[in-house]
Parts: sequence; C-alpha cells; structure tokens
Amino acid sequence: MIPKVRVKSVLNRHKRRDSWFLDDYSVNPYYGCQFACTYCYTRGGRYGRESHSLAAKANAPEVLDRQLRRRASKREYGFIALGTSTEPYMDVERELEITRKVLNVISYHRFPVHVLTKSTLVTRDSDLLAEIAGKAILPPDLEGKVGGALVTISMSTVDDELARFLEPGAPPPQRGLRL
Repeated sequence: MIPKVRVKSVLNRHKRRDSWFLDDYSVNPYYGCQFACTYCYTRGGRYGRESHSLAAKANAPEVLDRQLRRRASKREYGFIALGTSTEPYMDVERELEITRKVLNVISYHRFPVHVLTKSTLVTRDSDLLAEIAGKAILPPDLEGKVGGALVTISMSTVDDELARFLEPGAPPPQRGLRL
C-alpha cells in the first residue's frame, strides 16, 4: 500500500502552450514513479522520488473539480496534459483509480486532455477518453485541427531486454506496439 497525501492544488497552469504536447495545463495524480526510467528528467526534483517514496494524491479529483470549475466559469479552456512528471498508469492505478477519477472530472468540465503514458492500462479508460473527445471545448486556435482527447504512448526502444534496463518498472514495449 502506498501512502496517500492530500494536496491543495493539482492543476498547473503553463505560461504558454507547449507546441509539441499542446498543453495549457498539467495534472499529475501521483508523486514518484514505479517505472524508474534511468533517463527521467524529473529524478531529483519534487516529482522524482524513487519508487519506495511513491505517493498518491488522494484528493486530486476533488481539488481538480474545484480548480476546473473556476477555469470553466471564466471560459479558460485548454488542453490538460496528464502525466508530464509522473506516470498516470502505474500498477497502483489499477487499485486506486485516481487517474480515472481525474479523467471523469476533466470530462465533466469539458476540458480537452492529452494523456502521456508508457502503459497499456490507458485502454481501460477508453470509454472516458471517447467521451472527452466528443464534448471537450477546444481553444479557438485548435478547433478543427485536433480532437479533444489525445493519447501518446512513449517508448525508448522496441527491444524488451534493453527496455528492462532503461525502464525497469515499465511494461515491455512490445505490449504497447500491440495497441
């Protein structure tokens, strides 16, 4: 069982939209990451805790609901990148479902989402992602150019043996290639 922490804020507003990920906001439902990628840029930062100090942001859905309600009332719609500093679909997500609950909140408030993951567990939430895609309010400059729900599955290699060295806790890349 991993520790559960309570947070005051979960939605990070970006100064400008990233041209690659199209995100205006980001949300990370967990601190730390079980995948332990050797190349991870967050190692050593506040999100870069080792797997033994993994923590779940237990109240993330409720906090996000409050924060998105405020943004929606001002019509400040923009893409929310989910999983920019931690993996949103680690094994612990199967039990806790914090990422799924966060996606429900995003859907309710009609924000577009870009999920960044290495895990095939994202397919569990295909129903929510389809719902978001169908009703998200896109920023005016992106209307007609992209859908309201994007999923990026990343992998550093397609060689499972090398991946075990580079990403010892991540699912084998061959699983991702089968999606």
